[in-house]
Amino acid sequence: MRKTKTHNVLRRLLAFVLIVSLLPLGYAGNVMAATTGTRNVSIQVTYGQTDARNVYGMINSMRRNSSDAWYWDANNYTKTYCNNLQPLTYDYALEQVAMKRAAEIALSYSHTRPNGTNYYTAYSENGVYAGVYAENIGVNYSSASALHNAMREDNANYSGQEQRRNMLNSQFTAVGIGHVYYNGYHYWVEEFANTVTRTSYTTPNNQTTTVNNIQIAESNITSDQIVVPSSIGNYIQMSAGQTIDLSGCYENIKVSNHWPSNANCPIVQGLNMYVSNTAVAYISGTKLIANTAGSTTLTLNRPDGRIPLQIPVQVTGTNNSNNTYSYYIPNASVGTIVDQTYTGYDIRPSVSVWLNGGYLYEGRDYTLTYSNNRNIGTASVTINGIGNYYGSRTVYFRIVNHGNGNTTVSSNNLANAVISKIATQSYTGSSVKPEVTVTLNNIVLKEGSDYYLNYSDNGAPGKAAVMVVGTGNYTGSAKTSFIIKPEKPVITRLRAHGSKVRITWLPGTSVTGYEIYRSKGAYDYGYKKIAATKDGEMQSYTRAKLTKGTYYYKIRSYVTVDGTKYYSPYSSVKSVKIRR
Repeated sequence: MRKTKTHNVLRRLLAFVLIVSLLPLGYAGNVMAATTGTRNVSIQVTYGQTDARNVYGMINSMRRNSSDAWYWDANNYTKTYCNNLQPLTYDYALEQVAMKRAAEIALSYSHTRPNGTNYYTAYSENGVYAGVYAENIGVNYSSASALHNAMREDNANYSGQEQRRNMLNSQFTAVGIGHVYYNGYHYWVEEFANTVTRTSYTTPNNQTTTVNNIQIAESNITSDQIVVPSSIGNYIQMSAGQTIDLSGCYENIKVSNHWPSNANCPIVQGLNMYVSNTAVAYISGTKLIANTAGSTTLTLNRPDGRIPLQIPVQVTGTNNSNNTYSYYIPNASVGTIVDQTYTGYDIRPSVSVWLNGGYLYEGRDYTLTYSNNRNIGTASVTINGIGNYYGSRTVYFRIVNHGNGNTTVSSNNLANAVISKIATQSYTGSSVKPEVTVTLNNIVLKEGSDYYLNYSDNGAPGKAAVMVVGTGNYTGSAKTSFIIKPEKPVITRLRAHGSKVRITWLPGTSVTGYEIYRSKGAYDYGYKKIAATKDGEMQSYTRAKLTKGTYYYKIRSYVTVDGTKYYSPYSSVKSVKIRR
């Protein structure tokens, strides 16, 4: 249900927008965003979950108070009083949904998520499965009481009391609330559901943090720019040896449905930075370092390579009195390191390095740093430039067991390996083969050369397994399991006859049972579970004695594994009319 902003709030926020628009941003390369696909962005927010949880008590107080628990009927003349409402349970799984959605509405203030899907898709992503759900959102209320007073909608008519009706809905048993502060504004989300998922207390998050992997449709990005501080500008002049800090450069996007309208949204994931002529200047971390006289170009880019911003760089002078300059180790040639034999001790093979046609010397031109170089597996050595050389390069070599003497050790037995947890998979109609990461002695092993995979029971919903079997330098095996949830059901027919409705669907593969949900008069909310079956072969359900009106149906299937139900996505919604 969409939040309706009051006029006094709009006036206050427009004043803030005017002030923000006067702030200088420096040089920026503006490029319109792509119109297809999605991308993941990261933003920095400050959570205010202590304030968010304070709203919870206010909602329950409203539900218990007979003078507060009312809303206007559609005629705006009579009221519905909500008597004997039960208090809502605070659901910490719903809170995770609300916190995620709060970060999302900070970019796109809408019940539609930034990636174009509906808000309730965030529920299942966080392990919440509800038959009835609702969402309230609010912006620029700096305290819990200010938000709640607005959400009450005491002075609104029926059409303006959607959020009030959500708070007073007798179907809901749980609520979770999220609050973030982003780019000067407060964003709030209340999520309601008719099921309680998790009640174990967690410490409220009031930290400034980076929220990663917010998926946003490129078509919702109306502009994209790389912003450079005015102290750097659109042309850089440097002296040899000078350093410029580029950490103040960042990406700004504008998003449709953002509030306030047309404001910039700063993105915090790092930019790609490189220069065209590394002999003249080079990048070290977020520093641009001038090396010797000449011209080059600095390119700043978002991580996927789009919207490059190029800035000319001119360097004068030399870096030392001998008119020599540093060389870039990543451009060096490195001799192949042959397989090393396991000894039980650290192994440090020598390395041959050439650059600009000359042989480099360890200790004068570079140092070596070894990693994972004791046990059987893949080790690495990093070449770090010193003296006239800069930058670093990492190469890899193998430590193998040739079976000589007592070099056969238990450290290469996969029975001791750590296998990454496999997320719940979706049935696709064919064998499901998720990838795994196998780690032994802090070394990530490679499929094919170090192990191969044998899957079992992975051709249908339920519990499947994968066996990791050692090969090459590795022996033994390890096993882990994963869950395959059913595919989305398909309703094939929904038919009314008199006061009866019969719903028919295609049978799922190896499912345990089905749940049928129905809503009267509303397509996207108000669903109640009206039936559940443990018969996986069931293909239809009939309900009688229905009154006149339009009914909406959806179903989902489930598979039970070790006493836990794993649900399919809901089917597409179908509707039917009872005419008498």
